[in-house]
Amino acid sequence: MSELAIAAAHWLLAAIMSCVAATWVWLVVCMRRTFARTPLLGECGPPREAPLVSVILPARNAADARVVHVSARAKPDGWAGKSWACLEGYRAARGELLLFTDADTVHSPSAVSLAVGDLLGLGLDALTVMPRMRCVDAWARVSLPVISVFLHTRFSATKVNSASSAMGYFFGSFFLMPRSSYEALGTHAAVRHEIVEDGALGRLAKAAGMRIRMARGEGAVSAVWSRDWPTLWNALKRLMAPLYLQVGRLAVGMLVGVAFVVLAPFVALAYSAPAAHLQVERG
Repeated sequence: MSELAIAAAHWLLAAIMSCVAATWVWLVVCMRRTFARTPLLGECGPPREAPLVSVILPARNAADARVVHVSARAKPDGWAGKSWACLEGYRAARGELLLFTDADTVHSPSAVSLAVGDLLGLGLDALTVMPRMRCVDAWARVSLPVISVFLHTRFSATKVNSASSAMGYFFGSFFLMPRSSYEALGTHAAVRHEIVEDGALGRLAKAAGMRIRMARGEGAVSAVWSRDWPTLWNALKRLMAPLYLQVGRLAVGMLVGVAFVVLAPFVALAYSAPAAHLQVERG
């Protein structure tokens, strides 16, 4: 009974702190210049419980007082584009908690407050959420099932949350950190050259002994995997390139496997169509 009371008091305190921390949370949103619409800055609006830092060019929705537009300066040599944009957003943010997210990510109204409650209640240095992937084109519908299996096995929450595992990973669409932990890690400057900067930051946090946690958040957060063939190819390159540098054979095998699963249905359709047509004619 006493343990139950302690647990209830613990989570009550976390809930109170999450309400207080709502004024501390700043969202760092990176957006490409060519990105015309975004759920966070568009008709859905940003989450009501937090201000927003938007790293975009040119500035949009300037009438929203909660949005602070940051024009990222010229990227220094040796920096990947998104790492530099995230650092520029961090410099403009004034909150004690920083939530890094993508412009095409959709958050439920309670996503931020729930994440803050878990972060504070569990005493974490970082919390990342595995989003539900939205399919907006045919290429994504074909390839996403295979990619999802890969993500859930290679970067599973079980491995990330286990103290005995060296696996650390952040999903760039949603990871929350106290400013102090982010600065202790070296900010995005520590992964300035990485192609997949969020995954590299997660590995760095785990290697540094920080308390990180990955949560299943398909009901609270969703993101777009790709919009067309070029963005799908870029996403695959971002996913496979770091893996190739770590375990070359595994990356090559994964790429061949994904290519086979993606192309096999079309090859089978092309092969079976003449036979089906011939059977109809004979009938």
